[in-house]
Amino acid sequence: MVLNYVSQDLGINIPNLDLNDIRRIVRTQADGTLPYDVARINQKLRPASHRVEFIPSEGNSFHDIEEELEGKRPVIAWILKTVDNIGFYHAVVITHVDKDRLIVGYDDPMFGKQEYPVPSFLNDWEECENNLLIRLSIDRKPPQKELEDFPHDLNAGK
Repeated sequence: MVLNYVSQDLGINIPNLDLNDIRRIVRTQADGTLPYDVARINQKLRPASHRVEFIPSEGNSFHDIEEELEGKRPVIAWILKTVDNIGFYHAVVITHVDKDRLIVGYDDPMFGKQEYPVPSFLNDWEECENNLLIRLSIDRKPPQKELEDFPHDLNAGK
C-alpha cells in the first residue's frame, strides 16, 4: 500500500517488489509482521530515485499522525483489532483524518478501507503500548552511494 503510493502518487522510481518479496524481506509470519522488522525493507529501497526509508518510532501522539498526513506522508500505526472476541495487534496505513467529522481513515490489509471515530481509533492505538508508528521518510535528493556500492578490490583499476 505505502510503496504503491510512493511509486504511483509521488512518482518516485523504486525497485519493483511483489508482495511475496516484501513478506520475505520484513519476515512476515502467519501472525503478522513485527513492527521493527518493517525497517528491513530500507536496504532494498536504496536503488530508488530518491532516498525512501521506513522509520519505526515509539511514544507518538495523535498530533504526530496529523503532521505526517499534512506532509503528504502515509503513516503506519499498530492498533488492537478485535474479531470474533479475539484481540490481536494489527498494522494499518492511516490515510486521512477528518477533523470536522472526527474520523480516522485507514487502509487495512485484512479488511480494506476503514473509517473509525477518533476516540475509538485512539483507544485501539493506545492499547498497543508505546503508541508505535512507522513513518515514511522521503528525501527528494537522489540517494548517495554507500561504501558497499563501490568495488572492494582497490587494485581493480590499475
